[in-house]
Amino acid sequence: MKITIPSKEAKAFAKQLKTENYRKEERDYKVAVHLALSALFSDPNLNSDDFPSLISNVFQEPIPDLDALGISKRDQAFIGEALSIYGSGGLRSAMANLAGGKWGLAQFSWLPRAIEFDLGQLVADALRRLIDESNSLPQRVETFRDDLDVVSEELKIRGGYLKNWFGFRTSLAFVALLLTGYNPDRYTFYSKGALRFGYEHYAPTASWPKGTMGEIYSEVCEFVKSVADELKRQKAPIKDLIDAQSFIWTKYNESKKRKPDPQEPRDVSGPDLESVAKDLSQSTLWQQEKANHLINMAQRWGQLLFQGPPGTGKTYVAETLARLLAGDEEGRVEVVQFHPSYAYEDFIEGIRPVLSEGSKLAYELRKGVFMKIVQLAKEYPNESFFLVIDEINRANLPRVLGELLWPAHDSDTSLKVRLDTPF
Repeated sequence: MKITIPSKEAKAFAKQLKTENYRKEERDYKVAVHLALSALFSDPNLNSDDFPSLISNVFQEPIPDLDALGISKRDQAFIGEALSIYGSGGLRSAMANLAGGKWGLAQFSWLPRAIEFDLGQLVADALRRLIDESNSLPQRVETFRDDLDVVSEELKIRGGYLKNWFGFRTSLAFVALLLTGYNPDRYTFYSKGALRFGYEHYAPTASWPKGTMGEIYSEVCEFVKSVADELKRQKAPIKDLIDAQSFIWTKYNESKKRKPDPQEPRDVSGPDLESVAKDLSQSTLWQQEKANHLINMAQRWGQLLFQGPPGTGKTYVAETLARLLAGDEEGRVEVVQFHPSYAYEDFIEGIRPVLSEGSKLAYELRKGVFMKIVQLAKEYPNESFFLVIDEINRANLPRVLGELLWPAHDSDTSLKVRLDTPF
C-alpha cells in the first residue's frame, strides 16, 4: 500500500514522540494494557487450568491481581503509574476506552459472568483460537466472534443474564483490543473514524476495505503497518503500531479541532455521511447522487419503506445502508424477517414458558426483538441503532405491531422508496 505522509507532519510527530506529554497521554496507558494482556496470553497462563479465572480477573477487576498473571514488580509499578490517569477505574477503564468507550464496556461485564456460570472453558478456548496465528487473521476474528455468540447464548439459557441483558455481536473494537494487547507489533486498535481519516489523507489511492469484520481488520492492520514503515523511513522513532495508531489518531483529532462541527456524531456512532454515501455507492454500484439522496431521506424521516418486485435488491440495500450508518458495528443492526405466523409476542414482548428449579413449569415476560433494540438505544444514547424488517408484507401487521400500528396519513413519518430494477 502506497503511503504518503508530508515530511513536515513526520518531523513534528518525531519530536512529539520524545515528549513527556505524549508518553503520559498517548502511549503509557496503552503499553500498560499491552503488558497485562500479553501476560494473560503468555504460554504458562494460556495452558494453565487457571486460565479462565485469570481471564475473569483481568476483565472484572479495575486493578487485577498482577502477581497471579506473573507480571514483574517493575512492570507492576509501571502499570500502576500509567493507569493513574483513570483513577479507580484502572485497567478496566483503560481497556474499555480502547474498545469503544461505553459501548465497549459490555464485554467486560458478561465474560466474567459466563465464567462464573461454568462457561470458562468455552471462553478460554475462544481466546486461544483468537491468537493462534496458524490460521488467517480474518478467519480468527470471525471464529472468535462466533465463539462468543455461542457463549452468550449458553449463558442466557443457564439463567446468567442480569436484568435488561441481551446478546449482541461482539464488536470489532473489542477484538482489536485483545489482539493489540497481545502483540502491538502486528495488530492495531480499531477506531473507524480515525482510521478512515488516515486512509483518506495518507493512502488516497486506496479504498476503505470491504468484506467481513475480519477482512476489514486484516487490511486495517496492514495499513497501520505501512504508516509505521513510512514514519520510520522519515526517521520518526516508531516503536510499534501503538505509535503509528497514535499518529493517525492525533492528526484526526487535530482535523476535528480545525473544523469543529457540533452536529458531528461521536466516532462510535458511525462514519460521516459523506463516507457513508461513498461506500453505499460502491456497494450498490449506484451513482453518488442516488446514494446521497437515500441517505438524506433516512436522516430526515428516520424510517424508510422499500417497495418493488422481487430481486431488485431491497433487503440488500436496506441492510447495507443500516450497517454503514451504524459504523459497521453489527451489534447496532438487527434484522428480522416477518412471516404469516409472526406475532406481537415475537416482535414486542410476550409471556413464555420456562422450566424453573425442580423442572417445574413457570412463565416469564420475555422481550422481543423490538424491545431489545429499544433497550440498547436507551443504554447507549450517543450511538445509532437500526432495525431492518424483511418481508414486512407477509405478516398480519396489526397482530405483530399492536399499539405501534398507526393509520397512514399525510404527516406519516415514513417514506416509501421504490426499487423497480436490480442495481
